[in-house]
Amino acid sequence: SAKPRKNAGVPKADGPRVSIATDKELPIANITVNNVFAHRSESTEADFRRSISEQIYNLVVNERLGTLAKKAESPFTIAQVGVQGITREIDLFSRVAVPKAGKVEEALRALMTEAVRVEKHGFTQAELDRARTNITAFYDQIAAQADTEGSGDYVEEITRNFYEGEFMIGRKAERDLAVKYLPQITVADLNVLAKSFGGSDNRVIMISGPEGKQLPDAKKVLAIVDEVQKGNVEAWQEAATTAKLMATPPTPGKVTKESKIDAI
Repeated sequence: SAKPRKNAGVPKADGPRVSIATDKELPIANITVNNVFAHRSESTEADFRRSISEQIYNLVVNERLGTLAKKAESPFTIAQVGVQGITREIDLFSRVAVPKAGKVEEALRALMTEAVRVEKHGFTQAELDRARTNITAFYDQIAAQADTEGSGDYVEEITRNFYEGEFMIGRKAERDLAVKYLPQITVADLNVLAKSFGGSDNRVIMISGPEGKQLPDAKKVLAIVDEVQKGNVEAWQEAATTAKLMATPPTPGKVTKESKIDAI
């Protein structure tokens, strides 16, 4: 006679919500922009294909953010995006940045600029090709390690299977599905996906930092986001790599002797 489990769903919110918090024990500031939506199914091949698309999205945007973070003028030290489940009923699209000292507003503006750039202009074929290569290598690796995987990873997967309905088909079968679907995903598919994560409805912006350090108030945060969304954000320009890794490649070596240790 178990009581029925109630589905609370995604709390309704009209427009974005902003939280500004300080704590004397926080060493650095942090910016998080979440879009909250209902948890999606993870039980079919079509769900897995969507997951692969989202993995490509994450890789490409994080590659861009990593490129920006390396520049001296970047207002953040690190920034990332990702789609994740936060409860059984709620998924998040998160954008996170760690701003440099005194650069909270600039880091928020830069983070939102990249989000809007993707929404307006999408991705390039070269970015998709690189992501395909990296994801293929990832699934090849987990398939190769399937027989030596730690038991804790399987426990977590079994738990997600039970509570969230995530399918559990084995590492090698997942690799086969990834290889099947990766060539099918196009730039147009990714560009449609990019537009689905935006919008102010159910957006939550959280900024935290040490006490005594000035942070923007909610009004200023919303003004920055609105300014970026209405601004003229140009398409991503990918700089070609022209420098050689080595000016003079080393002379190839050769094997001079081999021996075998039977004991090992």
